[in-house]
Amino acid sequence: MLEIPLGYMFFDNMFRSLKNRMAESSLLQNVIHTPSPRWVILLIDMFIVALSCLLTFTFSITPDQQSHHLLNSPLSVTAVVVLVYFVVCKLMRINEYIVRISMIVDLYRLTLMVAVASFVLLIISMFVNLVAGMLYIRLWNIFLIGMLSFTMMMVVRLVVKFMYSVVTADSSRRERVIVLGSSINSFAIANALRNEDNGRFLPVALLSLNDHIGDYKIENIPVVRYDQSNIKEVFEKYRCSTLIFLSGQQEFVRTVLANVLLDNNIKILKLNQVEEIDVKDEKAPNLSPHVQKINIEDLLNREPIKTGSAHIEDLIENQVVMITGAAGSIGSEIVRQMARFRAGHIVLVDQAESPMHEMQLEMEAKFPDIKIHLFVGDVTNTTRMERAFAKYHPRYVFHAAAYKHVPMMERNPTEAILTNVFGTKNIADLSVKYGVEKFVMISTDKAVNPTNIMGASKRIAEIYVQSLFFHRRKHFDEQSTQFITTRFGNVLGSNGSVIPLFRRQIEAGGPVTVTHRD
Repeated sequence: MLEIPLGYMFFDNMFRSLKNRMAESSLLQNVIHTPSPRWVILLIDMFIVALSCLLTFTFSITPDQQSHHLLNSPLSVTAVVVLVYFVVCKLMRINEYIVRISMIVDLYRLTLMVAVASFVLLIISMFVNLVAGMLYIRLWNIFLIGMLSFTMMMVVRLVVKFMYSVVTADSSRRERVIVLGSSINSFAIANALRNEDNGRFLPVALLSLNDHIGDYKIENIPVVRYDQSNIKEVFEKYRCSTLIFLSGQQEFVRTVLANVLLDNNIKILKLNQVEEIDVKDEKAPNLSPHVQKINIEDLLNREPIKTGSAHIEDLIENQVVMITGAAGSIGSEIVRQMARFRAGHIVLVDQAESPMHEMQLEMEAKFPDIKIHLFVGDVTNTTRMERAFAKYHPRYVFHAAAYKHVPMMERNPTEAILTNVFGTKNIADLSVKYGVEKFVMISTDKAVNPTNIMGASKRIAEIYVQSLFFHRRKHFDEQSTQFITTRFGNVLGSNGSVIPLFRRQIEAGGPVTVTHRD
């Protein structure tokens, strides 16, 4: 009873040893990684067809059946057969597919090629029989040539695919992942990731969303059904903690899967929309670079709100725009939007020199035609800010400079009042003095019934600019500056936002810390 297991272990060890030697062979690695010219594949296929013909004629034609006629000799018939297969192969572009990743296509194409070539040879044989009255190629020989050619071509392709998988497969440095879905698209993605040269991911299973199918395999990739109750056991079984989904599956992931996966400490990666890749190109780019971490907005329970910008663009185009807090997360995005609206001059005001320098480099790279002016200064410094207004005379001012971090301002209340209140007062007063047409104050939803220093300071600033606007309109017979206040909630990814902290906690496997009154 021990002979079978021992024999199995012997051959298994021998096979593993052979694979390791092949993987370590520098010669084999160079051969595998060097793209094969298409004419080489075609030449190998035609050699196989010629060999199939010679084998068929050698073992199936008896001496009394042989013909000494040149037209009917084995060599001439072989030449005709090879020519027919060559023409059919070129017309169907059999040699243009990458051998190592196109087995399904090869199987279909080779079957079709053999069928078409055999049919053409049958027509030629019938034509020669009618015209010359001789038996050109027997039907059995045509069938045998096709079967031998098909078998040997597939064997060659399987050997190439096996050698490539042995040389390139290094599961120790690849991240084991499960691909969402069992459709042909999901399988194609998993297969492409698995066969990548120096790839990042090793797909070990497909997670099917179809409840009516049982567990099975597609080209040795297991397909398992999604079941919320045992999702953790599935990932543990395949020794991985990462799921990759396609961009078209985002809605399902957002509404159904996200909470389940995060609750089980399973990382979620998204394969972004990929531009069309020519699969015939041996140097086609890998899919791995298109697999990215999901953005937090991908998991929102609503679609992002998009506002119309045509009217804003008409107002901003060719105008001078000043943005305070321009190096911050909100201010920098306003700078980018103003550049897209083709503002004539954009004045960046901030006291953080390094972020200002980074912002300047970004704008010069993305918007070289926009005139950018850097003005380093503190909004609480009235003299410094007046120099900016006197020099550039902005038509529109976006006031984003403020302290936004709630716990930090609780510990430093005087700085919150100084910057958020008196800094806003300085910019608002100067806007009136220098005839700014519109002043937009970036406030916060924490100014609504404020319960903290940051929210209270922003509410005081709101009251001031609102009062200033009505005071100017009431007591001065002139077109005064229009003050606009917009309240932002938790801006995703902004400085002071809790979202970057949540993202880091999720990536670290949790827990996610949430402030609660208890």
